[in-house]
Amino acid sequence: MSGLSRKVAHKAKRDGVLGTVCCNCGAECGSQIEYHHIVPLERGGKDIISNLAPLCFDCHSLCHFDFKRKKPERPGRKPKQYDQDLLDSVFTRYVNKELSEKDARKELGTGRHIKEMVQFKEWAEKNGINLEESYGRSGRWYK
Repeated sequence: MSGLSRKVAHKAKRDGVLGTVCCNCGAECGSQIEYHHIVPLERGGKDIISNLAPLCFDCHSLCHFDFKRKKPERPGRKPKQYDQDLLDSVFTRYVNKELSEKDARKELGTGRHIKEMVQFKEWAEKNGINLEESYGRSGRWYK
């Protein structure tokens, strides 16, 4: 039973008005039957018998899971767009040890580690730099 009020659902269950068979899968649930508000009370549904559907636990769970999944997702932040010339300059100086990690991050205006940036990985691949061979566990470049 879901919703803000459960009076009618409790009465329906007590009096056996809607029965004990799941209206979705047909399972006989006995006293374990659950009543689902077809139109949720939070969305303006009424707490009346005609707005209730008898469901087994599994079907009731699926009903609420599907309902939650259909909510529109909040869009995430757009990835930061960098000027390609700036990336090339910073990454080249970083790899050649002319620029520290901190200074490279400052120039790009990012809080992310350079080695974790997708743009850096793509740049390294494009320039034939094998990060696994060049990058040690300590986070320093090896030549």
